[in-house]
Order: sequence, then structure tokens, then C-alpha cells
Amino acid sequence: MSVHEDRVLTCPHCGQPSTQSVAVSLDGERGAEERQAILDGTFQRLTCAACGTAFRADGPLIYLDFDAKRWISVFPTPWEAAWWEHEDEPQAVFQRYMLDHCPPLVRSWAPGFAVRAVFGLERLREKLVAHAAGIDDRVLEAYKLDLLRGLGPYDLAPSARPRLREAGAADAVFHVPRPEPDAPDRCAIVRIARAEIDHVAAGRDGAWAATLAAVSAGPYVDLGRIFAPRPSSAVA
Repeated sequence: MSVHEDRVLTCPHCGQPSTQSVAVSLDGERGAEERQAILDGTFQRLTCAACGTAFRADGPLIYLDFDAKRWISVFPTPWEAAWWEHEDEPQAVFQRYMLDHCPPLVRSWAPGFAVRAVFGLERLREKLVAHAAGIDDRVLEAYKLDLLRGLGPYDLAPSARPRLREAGAADAVFHVPRPEPDAPDRCAIVRIARAEIDHVAAGRDGAWAATLAAVSAGPYVDLGRIFAPRPSSAVA
């Protein structure tokens, strides 16, 4: 079951604190309503009582789905600027509660789990869309480089990353940031044939092996590993 608790949140627009009930863990297998709210973009969308501006409470929380074997730690979006400081946390929590301090029955469920670290509910949404469509998130992140190359010049920055919005057996839809001076939030909507992603999956042991390894060297499976690499000072 999903677990909620009261937390003091600060409005990102005016700085006013308020106490809100937010999720600390989500049951992806049983929480169909919450899952749909994540997909709709309405999950934990709050309105500041002081300034009336809407904002989202996007973690920290854990999304757990035993049926799909997904353990996803969701951290607040701003924390992604130092992703290397947080990406090991979900694996440590998984080790503690699924392997070290649990009954043998629970331990038997652990093999096969994908443990991930994401930053923000939009990143969680993308993982859910990919999984529902049978797309390996490691393949997805590698494909995004190919997508960007095909669209022309782009900035090697986290803000340039495409995001998967929809996916089916025949095609997939991405939102790709293409800012302009008078429209800094502009995104191109790009529909591609699903076969393009499948082509990357087919080459995972060949031409795409190095890229796949680069985007999935830890629980943070994202182009951010390339576009915002861990600084040498942060390497243990």
C-alpha cells in the first residue's frame, strides 16, 4: 500500500512554507489511481495559499512495483544538479529492506528488480511509459542521442534532453526542447517509428554497447550521465 505523511513544503515561487500530506512511498501494483495521476501530470500538484501559484511536490519518495519488479527512488528535480550524490541511495535502501533485514520470502522476490534513481515526477512518468511499452530504459536513453543528432545542432546540456511522452507497438512520441529567444520553453513534438528504438536494442552488444554502458553505469539511467557528468572531484 502507498504511504503518505505530513511534510513542510516551501513554495518555490514565494518561499512560503506550508504543511502538506505527500507520498513517501507509492505502490505501483495497487495504486492505479496514483499511477494515472502521475501519467496525467496531476499527482501532488498543489497551490500555494500565500501566492496562489501551482507547484508540484516531487519527492523524495519511493515507487515500488513488485509485479513489474521496479524500485524507483524519486528525488526533487533540483537535486539532479548533483545526481552523483544521490544515485547510490536507492540501491542501499533496496539492499537493506529486500536482502539484509527481511524474511526469506521477501528476499526471494529480490532477483530481477530494476533499481533506479530519477529526479522529478516527469522523469518517473517517462520510466512508467517506457516500461508499459516494453522499452528498456537503458536503450531509450541511448536512442535519445541518435534522435538529437537527427534533429540537427543541440546543446550538450541537461535541458536539451528529449522526453518520451507516448509509446506503442508502432511508434513513439518525444518532446524535444528546441528553445528560441522569444520562446525559451519551446519543445518540438517528434513522432518516430518504434523500429528506430528497437534498432538500438538489437545493437546493444555491438555498435551501441559503449553508449548503453555510458548511460546506465548506475541507478541513474539517464542522458544526464553524459550531459552533466560526475566531476572528477566527486569520484571516490
